[in-house]
Amino acid sequence: MKTILVAGGAGFIGSHLVDRLLGLGHRVICLDDFSTGRMSNVGAHADNLRFTLMRQDAGESIRVAGALDEIYVLTAAEAPQKARMAPFDMFRTALLGTLSLLDLARQRNARILIGSSGAIYGGPAGTTPVSEDTVMTGSRPAAETSRLSEGLALAHAAQHSTDLRIARIFGTYGARQCSKSGPVAAFLALAASRRPLSPPAGSLFSLTHVDDMVDGLVRLMASDEARPVNLGQSDGISAEALAAAIGQATGATIGAPSRPITVDAHAPLPNIARARTSLGWTPAVDLAEGLSRTLPGDRHVVGAVA
Repeated sequence: MKTILVAGGAGFIGSHLVDRLLGLGHRVICLDDFSTGRMSNVGAHADNLRFTLMRQDAGESIRVAGALDEIYVLTAAEAPQKARMAPFDMFRTALLGTLSLLDLARQRNARILIGSSGAIYGGPAGTTPVSEDTVMTGSRPAAETSRLSEGLALAHAAQHSTDLRIARIFGTYGARQCSKSGPVAAFLALAASRRPLSPPAGSLFSLTHVDDMVDGLVRLMASDEARPVNLGQSDGISAEALAAAIGQATGATIGAPSRPITVDAHAPLPNIARARTSLGWTPAVDLAEGLSRTLPGDRHVVGAVA
């Protein structure tokens, strides 16, 4: 049994990772300031003796009793939502939170995985899949903070021999996702309110179900791959096809196309050759199955949609 700290563990991806790690028999420490995370995401574990909740900012001094084997840093996983609500806080967390957790990893000799973002590459959604060696041109908050976190982590590893892993997380969807954090959740929120789905014309999305994303993160943490790794769906889906799939799953009507969406969550499609080779990972959950897993459990987004 390992002791694993998940920073951002009450968020969308973080809470699913907490579920997986507890299911594997580990002791899990969930650290979250609940600026975007929800207590309901982790409330089911309140009576689990292997689960500990630490309600605090990642930039504050973190004290963990006993051994600490691994640290997942997913404080940027809700970046698009936080960029709109509190962009300065997003940069503050990227700087102080990353530094604090890197120092904790060094002090406790723990392996640390930094959850970066596919938005780091910049460029419009739906371009040719980008590899990890692609020149980064993103200038919006999610891109800048991802570059900041990665740069700090790589410098820390170079100076202190930190055992580091970096995941570049592309578009992810599933239960517990905020309706402002991605196209699937946004369309489901429209369906729940019985409004027509109006797919943005010309948009193409990389959409990975959260179960696949968690699997990729766990595989990366367990691997010897020290280079950044793209995690996402390399085959894009058009907004029109996504709206049609959600309409079929929920009974919602499809409205006239709207203008393209431009938000930090819509990164170019990822080239995942490194993930295939180093981790043996590719997304396994198709959209129809992913929506069926999302609809029953997401009361925050789906509401009355059954």
